[in-house]
Amino acid sequence: MDIMKRLFELVWSINVLDYEFPYCLYKVFDSWEEACAFGKDEEQRYNRGLSRWEAADEGYYFKFLGANSIDLIDGHRVLLED
Repeated sequence: MDIMKRLFELVWSINVLDYEFPYCLYKVFDSWEEACAFGKDEEQRYNRGLSRWEAADEGYYFKFLGANSIDLIDGHRVLLED
């Protein structure tokens, strides 16, 4: 049985002092769980291996907010091909 791959939008916030900026990445995964695991791993990498609080002490930090499966973009169906 083939697992159908899906396109996901991964969302982080970049927090600098009192400001928060969104950061999005689009990537293909087999499942929502796999997408979220990737997002959490990337948070660690983006924060240079530091906790959010340690990274904040250095000026900014990333916080993974979630992953959303994308089927349509501006009303157009997304078709993934190998």
